[in-house]
Amino acid sequence: MFIYQLGIMFLILHVLLSIGLTAYWLAKYPVGEAPNQLPLVTALPVPLLSWALCVLLFVDAVSDSPEECGTDSCGMAAMAASMLAGLTLVAYGAGVILAFATRRFMGRSKG
Repeated sequence: MFIYQLGIMFLILHVLLSIGLTAYWLAKYPVGEAPNQLPLVTALPVPLLSWALCVLLFVDAVSDSPEECGTDSCGMAAMAASMLAGLTLVAYGAGVILAFATRRFMGRSKG
């Protein structure tokens, strides 16, 4: 049960950070001058950090010798890293959608 609560908390924090960064960067541009790719970029910091940690965990789990792994702990770590990478992709999608919604709400789109 704890892992689901942690995942929901991660998703909420990621979405709030994406919205906050979008609003911050939109405030720096004049009305209608913000780049179209701004929501895609503002949703990236948390997923990039998470994906980097997932890659490190996956490589560490796969490169360990069978003596270090014990009873399939390396396989479980590799699977957890790949599942976290997939869930981070979902969180990135939610962050992008809400960043675009924030941009539209603030009336700063070009078109």
